This record gives sequence, structure tokens and C-alpha cells, in this order.
Amino acid sequence: MKRNLILLALAIGLGSFTYYYQELGDRQEREEEKHKGMLLDPAVLGELKAFRLPEVDITKQGDQYLFPDSGGLADERKVDWFFSILSGIRAKRIIPKEKWEQSKRSEFFPNDNEEMTFIFENGQVTFLLGKKLEFDRSFYIEVKNGEKVSHVVAFDSGPLDTAYEKKEGHRADHHFRRFQSLFYLSKDFFRDYRFFRHWMHKKWSLLEVAVDSTRNIAYSINFPEGQTSPKVPFFLSLKTEVVLAFEKRVVHLEGKSFAAKEDQNFFEEPLSTMKINSTLGAATLTLLRSKRDKKAHFIKSSLDEFFYKIDEKTAKVLFLNIQDFWSKKIWEQRPNEMTFRFPNREEQKVSFKYDNGAFKAFPDALHAPFKKFVDFFSKPADYWSAGDSLKDGFIHQFTVDWGKGPFFLMIRTGEVLLYHKESKQGLIYSIEGLPPFPLIGNEYFL
Repeated sequence: MKRNLILLALAIGLGSFTYYYQELGDRQEREEEKHKGMLLDPAVLGELKAFRLPEVDITKQGDQYLFPDSGGLADERKVDWFFSILSGIRAKRIIPKEKWEQSKRSEFFPNDNEEMTFIFENGQVTFLLGKKLEFDRSFYIEVKNGEKVSHVVAFDSGPLDTAYEKKEGHRADHHFRRFQSLFYLSKDFFRDYRFFRHWMHKKWSLLEVAVDSTRNIAYSINFPEGQTSPKVPFFLSLKTEVVLAFEKRVVHLEGKSFAAKEDQNFFEEPLSTMKINSTLGAATLTLLRSKRDKKAHFIKSSLDEFFYKIDEKTAKVLFLNIQDFWSKKIWEQRPNEMTFRFPNREEQKVSFKYDNGAFKAFPDALHAPFKKFVDFFSKPADYWSAGDSLKDGFIHQFTVDWGKGPFFLMIRTGEVLLYHKESKQGLIYSIEGLPPFPLIGNEYFL
């Protein structure tokens, strides 16, 4: 027993040794490799305070990035992308001081325009971009770190989506041009065009959204209660997943740019208005269209009174119909029983069975016509409608009840209507030609 305990202790000791000296050692090597050659190493430089490009000046305050001249917000997603590219820039070798002093500066750095400066907690670093090497993907960078100036042959180690010939890959300039393009980013690129950007660094959620457009009836959605107004018809259900997707879409609404001043004088009457109530306050978004260009849409936000140019996908959010949030299927699972009333026939209850894929109707019922009927109404309706005049132009064929009360089945050219008389609501299904199920009672029963 004592010998076994000694062996167990040795095994534990060897396991601990392996972990601490091999696993942790490997982990440290990987971490060192990760930082090897980095020109901007946050582990050394500390927290970023600001950075400057030829056309951009951005400071960091807490978790936010600001334009110091206006106090406007920069988009942290774009700043993160910018630094993700920079993180891949690594030093390959440093040009010896004596060799540099013997060379002409213009051979390496033909101009002084491509420069960027970073201010960190522990100092300031400036990059000046030079030429790309002719037979290599590398390029020259002058690095000023405080008073120290180094001339470096660097390369971009980051992944690249651009396709190029493999045989030319060793000297392709795609990485260089991507890095070079960072120096020419404008203030417009870094601007934050999200409508609720001032709320993004706080905890908040939507309470209610109300939409009133020229295309559809006005409606609202209460998110905490999971209800719509108008209410979901009693014979339909709410598409919870669609409501959640809509909530997320509204929270992240954003424009592409700000409207030019000359465009702001040429808007048509509002096409849609979205009123938003949130845990941080209220806002109104107004959808407008340019008189000059019918395809150009803009949104005016009450939060800042700015006009945002938007794409078609964003415009559609303010044109959604209340029915887009409802499931227009009268049943999610095929019913086992229905009651039918045909003209000149007594009301009759029909039961259905689904046996190994086979459809059966009974008693005294024909399988095929009832299967056609059930199959047709197992699909979603094309749209819901309501009102006294809904049934105008339709011809009543028979009445059906699947547990929600009696509905009139009515037809007219190209459409079938399921109409609930008491609530004056109905579902309309588009068809081509004749309905794909019988309309006469004698065709359903033996």
C-alpha cells in the first residue's frame, strides 16, 4: 500500500511538472510569438489615447472614440477594423544605422504624406510609410517612438481575401496597398451613422415601436408584453422569432452617410414614421424620399435632427406590415376533426387519420377531396384583412369549423376567402383558375 501511495505521488508530481514547465512554457512561447515584431504592442505601450491620420483626428474617452473638433462619435467597429489591420504589420528587420546614413532618404521615402501617429499611455509612436520592395511583399516604414527613430523593413502578416496568382504571391502588392489605404481613410469613413449610437455604450432595450406608413395600416409592437396592436387575430399566432429579429434590426438601424445640405431642401412628404420608446427615452425616425432621385431615401432622427442617407434594405424596415409579424396559417398541425355545413345538407363532423402517410376521412367521407382541402389550407394565407366590405364580391360556398368557430368559405376570381362573420376578419388565398379542392358537398361524401 505504501509503495502504491509513493508511485501515485510521483505520478502527480510528474504530471504537475509537465503542465507547469511544458504546457505553460508552450503557452508563453505562443504568446511571445504572437507579439513578435509588432510595431504597436499594447502590452508595452499601454492604453490607446488618440490617433491621427492625414485627414482624421480621433481621441478615446472611456469606451468611446470621438472627433475632438466636433465632439461627434466615431464608430468603434470601424476603429477596431482599422487596428485589426495594423496588428498584422510586423517588423522583418531593422536597417542598420550606418547603412541608412549612407543612403538617400528619397530612395526609401519619396514623400512625407503617408504618416499616422498614435498616442498611448506610455508614449507616442509615428509611422511614415515608404516604398514597397520590388522583389518582396515587404515595405519600408520609418518608426518614431518618442525620440528614437528606426527604419524598418516590415510586412503585413494578416489574412487577405483578395485573389492573386500563387506564383506571384511572393511579391504581390495587395497587402501593401491595403496598408497604404489606411493612411487615406477619411473622417466620413470613421463616422458612426447608427441612429442610436449615443445609447450603444449603455444598457438599454426597446419597450415599444409604432409605425405609421403610407403603404400599410398603422401598428405597434410592445416587446415586454409580446403583443401587437392591432391584436393578433384569435385564429392566428404571433411569430415570436420575427418580432425578435425586428427588435434587433431596429436597435442596429444605421445610415450610410449624412445628407448633403442641398438635399435637405428637396424631400417629399414623409413616407413612414417610426416612434420608438425605450428604457433610455423616446425617438422618432421619419422616412423621406428625395424629389430629385426617387430611389434615394433618407431618415431624419429626432435624437440629433440629422438626415441620414439609407439603403433600400433599411427603408423596408419602416414599410413592414403588421401581418409580417403574424403566422397566417390557420393551424400549425393538421386537425383531427372538422365540422362542415354544405347547402342542402345537415351539418356533419368529419374526423381525419394520418396512418403511415396515408390520409383517411370518416365516417361516410371520401379521402381524396378532404385531403385536397386540408392540404390547401395547411399553407399560409397570402394576407389578412378585416372590415364590413371584406366579403363583397365573394360567393359563399360552405361553412367550416376547425375549433375556432364557423368560417365561411367564399370564392371569387383568383382568390379564396375564409371569413369569420362575427369578427369581420378573414384570410385570403390566391389561386390560379379553379380552387384545387371541390366546392360541392356531394363530392366529399359517399
